Amino acid sequence: WVNLGGFAYGVSVSACGGRVYVVVRGGGDTIWWGYYSGGSFSGWRLLPGATPDKPATAVDENCNLYIAVRGMDNAIYWGVLSPDGTFTGWQRVPTGSTPSAPAVAYGLYYWSGYYYPILYIAVRGFDNAVWITGFITSFNVYGNWTYLGGTVYDPVALASKKTQRLSVVARGTDGRIYIISDLQPMGIWWYIWSGLWDVLPTGSTPSSPSATYLGDRLVIAVRGMDDGIYLWEGQWEGIYLSLSIPSPPPGVTNWEGRWIRLPGATKKSPSVT
Repeated sequence: WVNLGGFAYGVSVSACGGRVYVVVRGGGDTIWWGYYSGGSFSGWRLLPGATPDKPATAVDENCNLYIAVRGMDNAIYWGVLSPDGTFTGWQRVPTGSTPSAPAVAYGLYYWSGYYYPILYIAVRGFDNAVWITGFITSFNVYGNWTYLGGTVYDPVALASKKTQRLSVVARGTDGRIYIISDLQPMGIWWYIWSGLWDVLPTGSTPSSPSATYLGDRLVIAVRGMDDGIYLWEGQWEGIYLSLSIPSPPPGVTNWEGRWIRLPGATKKSPSVT
């Protein structure tokens, strides 16, 4: 572990171009960022604005860093930080609100023979269900919010395989880890969700999860019930479908993988990229 200094109430990480970008909520609900590269840290730099929750981050193929936050008014805001440190400022998602931190993922939207960049945004709604939308950057247009159901009391996580799969990962009310996936994310007007939540056969967490795709493998990071730091790595293998959280019978799952315990411990949710 590398000590980056400072004090944070919530952390998000994304990696691109040999840098690991770190964005945190600091004291006084401030938002700070920095990057680790080549064995050294850039130092912390302040962004405008404030948030009562941890930020969410994602990167595109050009290493532009998308940052999303819950505003002090519970609205959802996002902005883009370029590799040279230039920040666009915050853009408010025109509809929707959340009592928790949002989740974001960068993907590609297919339409009429072409792929267009899209920023997916998922949140816990005030009804405690999971909702998702997207912003097509080329067209400067948002989709409608899509209801994914479930019952959650924590922020959710998003993981994207760009053109092939988009997965939402959530902590259920029973502490177990649930996943819902878009089998072919065709964009913000046509979701082909598996429609149904699935549960990992083992593992539970007292905090919100974090998730990313490494090739075909989904990687989930959680704080364990013993405050240990755990990574789950696996992939979708089955066909069991269910309509709610909690859902399938014990031991029945579509996902096959394994847990790995990392050294160290934490009282907060870890972040993985």
